[in-house]
Amino acid sequence: MTPPKVLFSTLAIHLHAQQIALALNEVNHLGQWQTEGLDFFPSKTGRFLRKNIQRYLHGLDQQLNKRHLQVELPAEVVHNTWTWELARTAVKQLRRYPLLEDWLWEKSEYALDSRAAYQLKNNAYQAYLGTEFGSLASIRTAKQLGKKSILIFTSPHHETRKKWLNLVHDTHAHAITAQQKKLIQKSFERDQRRDEEAHQADFIHTSSMFTRQSLIDAGIEGAKIQVVPLGGPLPVPKENIRVHNDKIVKFICIGNLALHKGTHLILEAWQKLKPKQAELHFYGHSMLNSTFLKNLESSIFIHGFTPPTQLQAIYMAADALVFPTLCDGFGMVISEALACGCPVITTTNAGGADYIQSSQNGFVIPPGDVAAIQEKISWCLDNRAKLGEMRQLAWESAHTHTWAHFRAKFQQDIQTWLA
Repeated sequence: MTPPKVLFSTLAIHLHAQQIALALNEVNHLGQWQTEGLDFFPSKTGRFLRKNIQRYLHGLDQQLNKRHLQVELPAEVVHNTWTWELARTAVKQLRRYPLLEDWLWEKSEYALDSRAAYQLKNNAYQAYLGTEFGSLASIRTAKQLGKKSILIFTSPHHETRKKWLNLVHDTHAHAITAQQKKLIQKSFERDQRRDEEAHQADFIHTSSMFTRQSLIDAGIEGAKIQVVPLGGPLPVPKENIRVHNDKIVKFICIGNLALHKGTHLILEAWQKLKPKQAELHFYGHSMLNSTFLKNLESSIFIHGFTPPTQLQAIYMAADALVFPTLCDGFGMVISEALACGCPVITTTNAGGADYIQSSQNGFVIPPGDVAAIQEKISWCLDNRAKLGEMRQLAWESAHTHTWAHFRAKFQQDIQTWLA
């Protein structure tokens, strides 16, 4: 008997989406993956163009590398276009027109959803799988056709997000630009569509207990929500894990510098603590108002965007990752840090906190708590030998949540849903 085929449609091309496509293909359930803007050109002409971009257009080549297909999939199951994403990528490079970029993203989502809804009428597909906001038309069509629909809901429900983010937006209203305020408002306006998708979908896949609970709190039926924690890279070789005996204790923050990521909280904690023989390093684009980055301690370093290929060495050279997010569906930096033997300080509002055992491979603290951040930084400075021991425990814990573990659990769920 031929396994039922799934039409997988998502504008997202990050590793989570790619691993889902791979998981489906491994158990012969992937009918087609529809997406946009993927660095995937299987045709002879496409390969020729891509080779010349690599040779002559280095800036464009770097941008495409960020969109590279990192898993092995047959070319015939990947339907990749650049209809709207080409324009959005060009606008994004300018970093001056966020509202236009957002409008193009929305158009991309609607277009992909419409195309998937049309494709679902093909008898080759028995089920639909798509992501929040970009799935409403497809879920409705699947229901009309008697086909199953599965929604990937990666972010916490908007009521939970509002609880935490409205507070910080109100407190720091002076630091939010007019364009940022418009984008925040548009996000809230789109939440009604997400709610309808969540209620109409037959099943929901999410990546953390935090996100699952936020959906249940909002009235979504808990029985149809399954959690499959995101995987992480394979742990580095054991001999590369060392106990740091450096005089300087190095703390790192990876990812965008933003209010919702709690960047202002770690800055405030550090400024109050003024720790000796310690450094705080930020790697990522800054989305903060420049006022947050003025008159910083000399032990704080802002490095800007760092290519992913360089992050492993950064994790391995650090003593702890600080991820004081206010609201995050998962936080891939947690898995990446553990795989490199780097202990993690994060909050209960990070989905990836499911992987942290306090005082073993890191610490989990309340969100928005500057004093708690100070306390854990102080502990690290006062207990350097124990902090070194935590590196080994962090590395060991990473062995139980690789991407292979993710795919195995996701495959169990998808086969149950399709039965």
